[in-house]
Amino acid sequence: MNTAIHQVRNNGRRTTSARPVCYPVRPQTEKELFSVGRSLWYRYTTSFGPCREVHHHHVQQLAHLVGKSVGYVEHAINHYLTH
Repeated sequence: MNTAIHQVRNNGRRTTSARPVCYPVRPQTEKELFSVGRSLWYRYTTSFGPCREVHHHHVQQLAHLVGKSVGYVEHAINHYLTH
């Protein structure tokens, strides 16, 4: 990949990482977190099957796909499943 593209994508910092830059997520209300958890759980089950157990490796893959941190994705899914 061209270094000029790296500089544009990463605000001038040269890196070879293909992961998106994760910014801190603003605090959400219970309703917003529930909604996000529901959509993430739907995407999780359509990608990895309808089991009720959340596997960390699958959560890592899902977090990478949606561009969110692993902790945020786990928190949102757990919030949806427990409420």
